[in-house]
Amino acid sequence: METITAFHDKEFRELDIPQKNFIHPGYMVVLAAYINHHRLQERSCILPHDDYLQAVGLHGAVWGREDTRQRRNVGTNYSLVTALKSVEAVDIATSSINSCIRRLSFPGGGPYPEGLTNLMHVVGELHDNVWSHGRSTGFSFAQKFAVPKTQMREHYLEFALADCGLGFLAELKRAGIAGIDTHQEAIEWCIKQGNSSKHSDRIDEWAQQLPGDNIGGNVFGAGVPVREESNNHQGLGLAHLMELVKTYNGQLLLASGDVCLQANGQEVSYEKLKSPWQGVAVSCKFKISDLALEKSDDSADDELADIMRLLGGVDENDQL
Repeated sequence: METITAFHDKEFRELDIPQKNFIHPGYMVVLAAYINHHRLQERSCILPHDDYLQAVGLHGAVWGREDTRQRRNVGTNYSLVTALKSVEAVDIATSSINSCIRRLSFPGGGPYPEGLTNLMHVVGELHDNVWSHGRSTGFSFAQKFAVPKTQMREHYLEFALADCGLGFLAELKRAGIAGIDTHQEAIEWCIKQGNSSKHSDRIDEWAQQLPGDNIGGNVFGAGVPVREESNNHQGLGLAHLMELVKTYNGQLLLASGDVCLQANGQEVSYEKLKSPWQGVAVSCKFKISDLALEKSDDSADDELADIMRLLGGVDENDQL
């Protein structure tokens, strides 16, 4: 984020980013959201690995450029960069990204392991809620790449999404959630299971519903309360994502405002950002082999064993 901001000449509305060794999906979607938010024209942006960016569809998603090139590796190594421009586009984007995630992870087809199924559910939640909460065009992208020093035997699957919308803190204040004063507190609130600004009692059920393609602004005029398009997924999906990261030893970066959450499996920390991010940026990475592992609920087995022992049905040395 800092690198993108540092190379933006706001006076001349130009963005000139030097070459990078590798562009991760998280960087890709942040770049797309940043360019879209600042309304930078294509001719004013000098981007690293521009041929690659065109191949994965960034130019089409941001500037609407039509590209008829043959993309043999779509669905094998990456998805196309996808813009979430409206409620209708969200369902299309979710279907497209999840289809690619299935093919990226298990090209032989199903049945798919629980880890992958849960990840696809979270992708749908995140897509849906970036639009309904952020009120800004978001961008998403998924890519498969080799784990270093594994001779291409192990691969990561990385999914990323970013927008330049309200961000968590402003969204919680808008929804009337009390006691949240910093960006870190907002992130901590949003990743807690059961928390959702969509559940706020302050949302007016009699308000006029905004059209699906509305991006900010009250089309009904001042003084008329409005509400957002209803969505299929309550909350932001972040609690589910955190659970996946901890269960399947994933890696997560989650930025909003002046703070970035970093999770590596069970370890969670926060880092202050030099350049605050207006909106939300999410990047999660899993080893495909980890997503394929079956994770049993040991606590449920232990509880059942305790009950059976109390009933005299299982000896203490027996195992269920």
